[in-house]
Amino acid sequence: MSRNIKPGDRLRVTIVCDANLLDGQDLWVTVPASHTPRLTFKIPLDSRDVTIDVHTPHHWPPMRGDVWTDGKDREWFAVQDEPGTPVTLVTEHGNHAASDPEELLPLHSPWRIAYKGRERREAEHRDLGDEPPF
Repeated sequence: MSRNIKPGDRLRVTIVCDANLLDGQDLWVTVPASHTPRLTFKIPLDSRDVTIDVHTPHHWPPMRGDVWTDGKDREWFAVQDEPGTPVTLVTEHGNHAASDPEELLPLHSPWRIAYKGRERREAEHRDLGDEPPF
């Protein structure tokens, strides 16, 4: 593909990356690269030619007990029948269940976690360990 690109061509580039830092008018991101473990660079947010959509929100995927809100401020509850079975997202009315939450990402974005369930809080607590953070 890159062999067809000529200087002066107008491009639309899609990069799946991790957001690191929002610094004034710039967003710093990292992407995997074959020649280095991770490549970090900044994207100017004040350019009219830059469009950014959140692909997967922080804390994704849902864990049992989480409550998520979608782009229309609807609450979705992460439920699981038994440990080891897939997590399902269900609206407060009990409908629109999705056995694969990934299917809902593009349909109802942007997603944000509204409440961290017990499993997520316990996992985060385990990650911190018993040592003080200093």
